[in-house]
Amino acid sequence: MLLEGIQLGRYRLLRVIGSGGMADVYHAEDTTMARYVAMKVVRTEHMPFQDVKAQADVARLFQREMLAITRLNHRHILPLYDFGEQRVNDITLDYMVMPFLAEGSLTDWLKRQHAACLLTPQEVALVVQQAADALQYAHENGLIHQDVKPSNFLVRNRATTPRDLDLLLADFGIVRFTTATATSSQSVRGTPAYMAPEQWEGRPVPATDQYALAIMAYQLLTGNTPFQGRLEQVMHQHLMTPPKAPSTVNARLSPALDAVILRALEKKPTNRFPTIIDFARAFQQAVQSSNLLTATPSTVPVPLPPTPVIPPATNGRDIRTSLSISAALAKTGGSQPLTLTDGRVVSVPIPSGARNGQVIYLANLGEPSSTGGQSGALLVTLTVPPSLGVRVLSVIGLILLLIISGVVGVVVHQNDINQANIATTATAVASAATATAAVVNDPYSPPGTLALYDPLEAPGHWQNSSDTAFGGACQFMGGNYHLTQSKPSSFFPCTNSDRAFSNFAFDVQMTITRGNCGGLVFRYDGSGPTEYLFEVCQDGSYRLYLYKGSKASDAVTLAYGNSPAIKQGLGQMNLLAVVADGKALTLYANNQKIDQASDATYSIGYLGFVAEDNQNATEVVYSKARVWQI
Repeated sequence: MLLEGIQLGRYRLLRVIGSGGMADVYHAEDTTMARYVAMKVVRTEHMPFQDVKAQADVARLFQREMLAITRLNHRHILPLYDFGEQRVNDITLDYMVMPFLAEGSLTDWLKRQHAACLLTPQEVALVVQQAADALQYAHENGLIHQDVKPSNFLVRNRATTPRDLDLLLADFGIVRFTTATATSSQSVRGTPAYMAPEQWEGRPVPATDQYALAIMAYQLLTGNTPFQGRLEQVMHQHLMTPPKAPSTVNARLSPALDAVILRALEKKPTNRFPTIIDFARAFQQAVQSSNLLTATPSTVPVPLPPTPVIPPATNGRDIRTSLSISAALAKTGGSQPLTLTDGRVVSVPIPSGARNGQVIYLANLGEPSSTGGQSGALLVTLTVPPSLGVRVLSVIGLILLLIISGVVGVVVHQNDINQANIATTATAVASAATATAAVVNDPYSPPGTLALYDPLEAPGHWQNSSDTAFGGACQFMGGNYHLTQSKPSSFFPCTNSDRAFSNFAFDVQMTITRGNCGGLVFRYDGSGPTEYLFEVCQDGSYRLYLYKGSKASDAVTLAYGNSPAIKQGLGQMNLLAVVADGKALTLYANNQKIDQASDATYSIGYLGFVAEDNQNATEVVYSKARVWQI
């Protein structure tokens, strides 16, 4: 059943741009926000009416795909704008809404730009790097994609050469959750040409995506996947037949590159690279170390940088507002409509037991991005009137206070955010559509209560100043917090000035756009360089310092090393976190614990960020700071 011309929620379907086994993808118009989007619509009506199990399987897979995407926020993963359900001609249609990318998939782009031509190893290395970066992030968040292939990478920009490509991983329709129980479905799903042996056996692991990415790289370098034939022949080859070295098909490829690809195509997952990002790095190193011939032998290959400088896409601004609800609704929970200044009507989910000052965080309902990022969030602060009993007790307490002290004065201090409960599957309705809602629990251990959320878009809690003599500055620009340092072997700290923290979890998104290192300052005394510093550099190294004075000799290294959890290179966003609980100091990168130390020198102080110039002038961009009080 074609749905062109009908309206689903606030979206008008224009034309079909793709079809799969269980869904169609439409080019659609968002009539509220005046933009074009892509909509994936499930077609359960194609199944026999009596096949209830098949319909249930389709619905389950669709829900799993939506759940998977809502867990991910990465530069190279296609975001989810919205999702919903609607009855059309007595048929229930489930749909999800994503950005519309006119360039189409990597397969489409290659057909238009290169026809039968192959990509050079340098060009393939850039594709592999972006793909591995997205897949590594998915693996760190407990997801195995299971369908890695060129048609599932969309092209975000109008690239004229492979070096300009900006890719987005899409289609999580058969994603596997690594936290799934042993009783989960063992159904075999995927695209045969790219499926690893363990995937054919219904036992995928994160290395399964590495195998598929190696098949994809093999195809881009040689023009074909390594295994060809009928379905049963392809399956047998994946399970039993060693692949031919890529250089036997394309003689311009080096033995070093052969070795990397063949290792990633090992039959046993444990014989492949430890992680998919390790595969990408080995691929780059093989390209750099080889004297490769290109399509025109007289051309000297251009050395491939460790990581390309890709300015991060910025998200839209968050919108903050308040909503007054009744005490009864706060007690029982439910929803209440809220009209925003742009005319949108949003149904705000109210959890049972809601409290005055509680903040409801609704993802993707803020201002849209103008640079390809996600829409901002909507943060709704609840106002709940006290019950009669509470008011009476408050009056009695105030009278007693006046009698005892004789002092009239009550200071009321409200934190930026008293409490938030992020539930990853909550939903909110914008107009007639459904949008992703989230309410935030502390993701670190031990858990705490959210005491501060600041998107770092404008001055408020943090310094906004510079020191030209010292070479450093902290400024709010373009909706983010920028720190710079131009004096070698120095770091410039920018701290908060309104509240000191003792035991807490503190995280922030950090992107080094030029130079060397950035990081988090904590338990800073506010007067001199007595503090802890968690430093992370673009080469993947980290250090935890204890500073007792202003000289280098006053610094003590408490922990150091390199971690694969840290994304290397300029333009890479890393989520950094530190948990300080008494003398226990625990370090995190991208939700992975990377090290810990024990030190009781300082117990309380301010928080902050740094830009550190080891050998080069450094600029670091920070966004979305959160603090949980333990």
